[in-house]
Amino acid sequence: LSFDNSETSEQVCARADTDEADKTICSNAKLDSCASCTATPLSGGNDNCAWFGDYCGRPGCTMMGMDCGNADPMKCPAVEPPAEDGFKLISLSEDDSLCVGIAGGKPMPKKILKLAKCDENNTTLMWKMDGRGRIMTKEKYNGVSLCWHPKVIINGSSIKLKNCKRSRKQRFSYSGTGPLRSRDPNLCISPATDSRTTGVKVKLQDCSGGSSQDWS
Repeated sequence: LSFDNSETSEQVCARADTDEADKTICSNAKLDSCASCTATPLSGGNDNCAWFGDYCGRPGCTMMGMDCGNADPMKCPAVEPPAEDGFKLISLSEDDSLCVGIAGGKPMPKKILKLAKCDENNTTLMWKMDGRGRIMTKEKYNGVSLCWHPKVIINGSSIKLKNCKRSRKQRFSYSGTGPLRSRDPNLCISPATDSRTTGVKVKLQDCSGGSSQDWS
């Protein structure tokens, strides 16, 4: 705390109380990132806390004016977006609130595919096509992903989850938008009925070329 000869003892004490309050605000355990630290106003409302890249040997949040060796306040580094892992929702183009989901909500062998309400935070609705054309779950069952597997490749066949393997039944073709075709290019993934609601089964059906079989 610095002193100014023009200040009264009461002013010095008030400033000391303010500094102590600001120190408490900035040292709050929740302010453990640069962004949360520098967005936090000090008690006076005119300044914010400062983030130090090396505050007493480690990153930390404190009030301006606090000193600990060569601790220089730094600007927040750019936050890198999370790396893409290839998994994504597969939603109906006609109604992008509906996605391919799993009956019962959890990946297990023999569970059938149904329409579900899209939710980017729900990992059970995330899918990825690998280099063999297999579409697999992001959420694992007993440590492994499961793959889409029609019982037979015919019109009306339901799609179940099974262990991923080198089976022609598990091969699909999909560009990321448009129809999602089975090993037989004349059969497409489609809602089983015209009703576009959660719980409707997803099956193989004759490709119609219509938007009702388009996915994105």
